Amino acid sequence: MITKLFLDMDGVIVNFRGQCEKFNCIDGNTVDWNVIHNAGSDFWSEIEWLPEGKELFEFIKKVCAEEDIDLYILSSVNFSEGKVGKLKWLKNNTDIDKHHIIITNLGKEKAYYADPEALLIDDFRKNCDAFSSAGGQVIKYETPKQTKEELLTLLGF
Repeated sequence: MITKLFLDMDGVIVNFRGQCEKFNCIDGNTVDWNVIHNAGSDFWSEIEWLPEGKELFEFIKKVCAEEDIDLYILSSVNFSEGKVGKLKWLKNNTDIDKHHIIITNLGKEKAYYADPEALLIDDFRKNCDAFSSAGGQVIKYETPKQTKEELLTLLGF
């Protein structure tokens, strides 16, 4: 049984890579965090939805409402401007309750929220592994379609 669903932002519903490309701060998989720090909260507050990201968010929100599952955003960024920007983005682009937004400093800290009735949807394998090791359930995001299918399977549909 799942009673809490924790949804990551970057790479799942918002286009972190695309934003890095706009700011010319990514080379392959290496991010120049100095550029992001210098951009301040705007880097995060002006990030775009991934293609199908809004649709995936709305789908998950609907399923959670129908199945009486508490939906949380569980994201990470290790500096205050990033947290401010993510909170602003969530306020401007979603209707998620502010008490259901958790922003950790490090991705591995997401595991603190794991329990047998908690599900994390995240694109980063290390976050999924840590959450699973701490007793939670995970869906490793690859595509919106795969994520929807795995969620419905976990819920017994």
